[in-house]
Amino acid sequence: MTADLVELTRRQFGYAKVGDWEGVLSFYGPSTEWDMTPTGLGRYDGPAALRRFFTEWTGSYKEWEVDLEEAEDLGGGIVLAVALTRGRSSRRAGWIELRFATIARWTDGRIARITSYTDVEQARTAAERLAVPRS
Repeated sequence: MTADLVELTRRQFGYAKVGDWEGVLSFYGPSTEWDMTPTGLGRYDGPAALRRFFTEWTGSYKEWEVDLEEAEDLGGGIVLAVALTRGRSSRRAGWIELRFATIARWTDGRIARITSYTDVEQARTAAERLAVPRS
């Protein structure tokens, strides 16, 4: 039975929405790599580094939320997700918003690698290239 990767992606974002980082991390393998260099935020390897990043990122806001706008299974274990994250700092009035895309490579029912982009079209092009079957 093949896992519905879009549904798994929705569940993962559902955990993120409520700040359940253990729930989010349950979708990752023990050596998941998250490359955020296209966004200027570095690279994180493994659950401990990812947990620390999630906690520090969301903890820097008085209020924080994330909404999944789109998730598409492109085949070959590649899922493109587009989301909007918003935060409100105690030091600034108003909300800060960031629309971003992630490319997740799923292997054996877990996310093995994620790459994040702030340019959604750049992410879409990269994801489509990754999903093309190699001959």
